Amino acid sequence: MLRGFPQARRLLRRMGLEKEDAYFWKQMGKGMLCTYALFGAAWLWNETSPLGWWTLKPRPKKQLQSKKFDQEAQKLWFRMRNEVVQELQEKGFDPKF
Repeated sequence: MLRGFPQARRLLRRMGLEKEDAYFWKQMGKGMLCTYALFGAAWLWNETSPLGWWTLKPRPKKQLQSKKFDQEAQKLWFRMRNEVVQELQEKGFDPKF
């Protein structure tokens, strides 16, 4: 199992991953992590997030009220439509939607 270790060390040395370079690569990793975290936060803040239902930007109160009003109006519309369909079915008509 340890026979391949010197070859691996030689390969890593050729790639620039020696013991002395560990601090450099550690800092590079931290920098990349921070960069990706910032880009991810910006992506969520912008409303093009793949999540769609969850963004970091707070929604205005009027927009939430408007959405709630639309939902209630849709519920009422479906209820009224179902009542009309039921009345027509009682009279013998078969409405197809």
